[in-house]
Amino acid sequence: MFLAALDKFANTPWLMVAAVLVHILCTQYMSSLTQQLGKDNPPPDIRFGYTSESLNAWYDAIGEDGCKIYQQHVFVDLFPYMQSYTLVGGALLLQQLRIIGWNENIALIFPMVMLMDMIETCIPAYGCSIYPEKRLRPAYVQASASANQLKWTNFGIGMSILSILFVYNSFFPPKHDEAKAEEKTD
Repeated sequence: MFLAALDKFANTPWLMVAAVLVHILCTQYMSSLTQQLGKDNPPPDIRFGYTSESLNAWYDAIGEDGCKIYQQHVFVDLFPYMQSYTLVGGALLLQQLRIIGWNENIALIFPMVMLMDMIETCIPAYGCSIYPEKRLRPAYVQASASANQLKWTNFGIGMSILSILFVYNSFFPPKHDEAKAEEKTD
């Protein structure tokens, strides 16, 4: 299912442009919300892991008003921001993988990033909804922090593969005769 969506985006330029524009607009909006939280209180989404203590300290630092701002951030983050970076990154990676004939399933790293992002975004958002009466259980925070680290690690791997393949395919494009020979053997 994800691969079919990536294929559609990879082969439809106007969809790619639309996804990039949506991504840019969402990034600007979420950045303005992050600035409202203050530069000393970045949301957990942009950190690389965190502890129960540091997340609770963050809730205390932003207070109830900050929690409302963060929930607005989460609303846009869950849709359409996550889908836009997943489709753009995955489609671009799929294009590069096809040029050299590598396994297209590698492009599914970006949907995996999105799934981890959903987990690590929803848990702190839930924490905002119960703040200040209750605190998140440490096990929930650990799950969120682990998903956060997996998100950033997989995103880094995906972007590294995309960058390396882009450079490689730019300098060493497959020869037209080799591509025809591969088509005949298929």
